[in-house]
Amino acid sequence: MNFTTRLVAIALPIAFLCDNTYADATFCNVKVTRPLNAHLVFADAGANTDGAPTVITPDSIGSLPVAASQVSATGGIFAASASASSSASAGLLRARVKADSLNPVIPSDGTSFARASGRANAVLWDSGPLTGVAGGAIGDPVAARLTVNVAGIFSPVVFIGPSVFTLSEGLFTVTVYHNSDFSATPNAGGLINAINPSTEQIVDLLGFHIGDTLSMYMSLSASANASNERSPNFLSSFADISNTAHLYLDILSGNATFASASGHDYRLAAVPPPPPPPDGGVSEPSSVALVGLSIGIMGWLARKRRATPSLAMLLKTPRYGTI
Repeated sequence: MNFTTRLVAIALPIAFLCDNTYADATFCNVKVTRPLNAHLVFADAGANTDGAPTVITPDSIGSLPVAASQVSATGGIFAASASASSSASAGLLRARVKADSLNPVIPSDGTSFARASGRANAVLWDSGPLTGVAGGAIGDPVAARLTVNVAGIFSPVVFIGPSVFTLSEGLFTVTVYHNSDFSATPNAGGLINAINPSTEQIVDLLGFHIGDTLSMYMSLSASANASNERSPNFLSSFADISNTAHLYLDILSGNATFASASGHDYRLAAVPPPPPPPDGGVSEPSSVALVGLSIGIMGWLARKRRATPSLAMLLKTPRYGTI
């Protein structure tokens, strides 16, 4: 199921970039020391099982693509395992988590549960100037459009009576900032899970001009939980958002270009086309089958034509004995 949302956003001073529940302290502490026109990416991963300490990777942060991964496991009555991994690069965030409760027996004491949870986070920050082209002058308004595509694969929902449980999910947010004013409402974002596994959000950005600096912040987190508390269907869960969490930016007015500090081309049109078939253009199996079927039909018709006598032959050839 895919939902497409079109929004209109105006840069207004409402909330500071790092003043929110999901902000990462390490990322924000480094970001506030960075100048405009900077590129920064961040990734971390955490895993937890009952009876074992929570394990969190050291923050991976820098201007190059970064990645992080972590695993936690417990034995005995608390037998469980959890894993998490994430990566971040310009225009693309990835996260993957898995949790398994390895003891299928519900504990009789009501407390010794075999529980596991994993969480992965990825963040990117990129910025750059809006430079005039094709006669565009400083101060001219610039029309821009943000496109965000996020999709994942999740463990199925669990039904217990009238209640519906999602054991894994993904959360993302995107905010565009104007010049040095790092305050704005998120332009895009939301929750994805087994019920709504994908989303595309298109945002028309207003209030920008040639000469401004445009900065983009995107975060992605994935979480999965497992337990032997209530149902066998709670014993395992996963969230895989490693296929796509893409961020695109297009300048619609044609009077400006955006040059990101990372050097990444955020235009939707810059997405490379699908690779050609291997081995110098080998056709898809369906195409080969269609061609083969056509050749087979042509051959069958040719054989049938040779085997079926013409009208002239029928007139010349007696059908019963000789005359």
